[in-house]
Amino acid sequence: MNGPENRKTGKEKKVNKRIDVSGQIKNENKYYLRISARYRVAAFVLLAAFIVFAGFMLIRYGAYITYDNLIYLVRDADRMAGNDSGSITELNYTPQDNITVLRFRDGVAVAGSSYLAVYDSSGSEVMTDRAGYNAPFMAAGDKYLLVYDMGTKNYSVYNSLTRVLTRESDFEILGADMSDSGSFILLTRSKTGKYDVEVYGEALNRVMTVHKDKYVIDAAISRDGKNVAILSAVEGDLDLGYELYVCRVGDSDPLFSETFASAVPLRLDYYPSGNLSVITDAGVVFYDGNMKELSSTGIGGTTPSYCDATDGALVLALAENALGNRNRIMAFDNEGKILYNDSVSSRIAFVTAPLSPENGIAGYVKTDDAVLILGGDGSVKTVGCSNEVIDLIDMKNGILSFAPSGARVLADGR
Repeated sequence: MNGPENRKTGKEKKVNKRIDVSGQIKNENKYYLRISARYRVAAFVLLAAFIVFAGFMLIRYGAYITYDNLIYLVRDADRMAGNDSGSITELNYTPQDNITVLRFRDGVAVAGSSYLAVYDSSGSEVMTDRAGYNAPFMAAGDKYLLVYDMGTKNYSVYNSLTRVLTRESDFEILGADMSDSGSFILLTRSKTGKYDVEVYGEALNRVMTVHKDKYVIDAAISRDGKNVAILSAVEGDLDLGYELYVCRVGDSDPLFSETFASAVPLRLDYYPSGNLSVITDAGVVFYDGNMKELSSTGIGGTTPSYCDATDGALVLALAENALGNRNRIMAFDNEGKILYNDSVSSRIAFVTAPLSPENGIAGYVKTDDAVLILGGDGSVKTVGCSNEVIDLIDMKNGILSFAPSGARVLADGR
């Protein structure tokens, strides 16, 4: 019966009932359990593989993994980010004794008996160290800067942020050279009273020693760190000669070894192309990386007095008289081609090679009160310069002149 009490009015109140699903959904899902188990196994396998890999790397390459090398990598990342940009126009530093300067990366390094300072390409001081060397000398590559105390056993290696190491050699250091790869050499005395050329690899550990029983004048390492050249004086019957010895790092047999008569050896220089220049009192010879002669230029009748070399060029000053007021200047590119060859009637304080001869400049000659800018076309431009200037370094924005208390870009130096 549909009585009044059973009729729907449309206004009935809806009642929300709670649904009880307990017991209908299982607490564990077998599919996800299988997936998570697989991930746990994969995680354990990867962890075990990482431990094995890390152990192998530490055993096999542990010598390369150092705190200082990690700092160096961070430093390089900072440089690649573009923080080191600009051009040096002025430097101010505290005067010190026995000051020497050198181009390092895109900036410069200044060393003396009190401290070492490194400046980036904008002129900002990025590192300073009180090394305290009495007679500091420097050699630089793309990675490291080598500073040694001439005549002692002390030397240090730096990057542009910090000192990487400080060591003592077995015997007194007489010379050194640094490659772009980080390998370097030390020319030292030996226990026999002769000379040793110690070769250090990219991990900064000694990898070989070349013993020479002759009087070694100079030694150099190629820019890639693969070849070492040694120039030695040899006694002849009536005069001096020289021996040129070149070997590959790690190879006991020489790549090139030859003795030449009637010439006094003076200097060696490697270039980025692998070419090698040899200077004697008889001439200048250029070789390629396989020791094939590229060019030979005689300088007989003159006395070599000053020399400088960069990646792009070599500049040599030759005294033409005993008074020293007339000098022949010769400039070469890194292939041995003559860029400049003429005489100047001035006393010379030193010469500087250009960063690259592509800008039309063959070299710089410092006289008492001026700098002679030698053009590749044979021209000479004279720029006034204080007699306090102790060195010149060719930078991208001009020639930087160094005095005991600071450095300035030389006006009209281009």
